[in-house]
Amino acid sequence: MSSDYKDLFIETENLVFGRVSFLHMKIPFNWRVHPIPHRTDVETWIDKGDIKWVTSGYTGFILVDEDTGYTQPFYINVRRNTGGKDLREILYRDLRNIDSIHEFKAGDFNALYYVKTKRRRRYILFGSIYEEEVIRIAIDCRDTYRVLVIEAPIKIGLKHFLNNILPLFKSIKC
Repeated sequence: MSSDYKDLFIETENLVFGRVSFLHMKIPFNWRVHPIPHRTDVETWIDKGDIKWVTSGYTGFILVDEDTGYTQPFYINVRRNTGGKDLREILYRDLRNIDSIHEFKAGDFNALYYVKTKRRRRYILFGSIYEEEVIRIAIDCRDTYRVLVIEAPIKIGLKHFLNNILPLFKSIKC
C-alpha cells in the first residue's frame, strides 16, 4: 500500500439542488474510484458552511487498488439524526442479533462496525439463495445531524478488510 494519500469526495450533482456530498476521506494515491450511478438517490440535505451534506439518501462506489487489482464495493445509506441519538439507538434493529460490535473513532466522530450474514437470491426475486458476509460501518456525523451506514461485502477476508480498508475510514470528514 502506498504511503501517499489523496482526497476522495463521494458526491452527486443535480440541476435542481446542485452538488451534495456524502463523505470526504483519504485513500492511497494509487487507488481509483468507480461510481455505481444507478444506486444513487438524495432525498434531503443540509447546508453546513459551504458544503451541502446529504441527510437522507444512498449511493455506492467501488475502490480499486491498481497495484493488486483488488476491488471493494461500498454502499452508503445516510440516515437523519436530528434527535442526537446514540448509534446503538439508531441501529437497534440491525444490532439485535449481533454478538460482536466494535467501536472506534472515525475522524472526530464516534463509529462502530459489525459483521452480518445476509441472505440473498441469485436474481433478486428468484433463483437460489446464498449467504454473504458483509461488514457494516456506522459513523455518527453529529455536526451534520446524520448517520452514515456503509456496507461492504467481505471479499478477501475480514482480517484483510480490518487491516487495509477500515483504517481509511479514520480520515473521514462528514
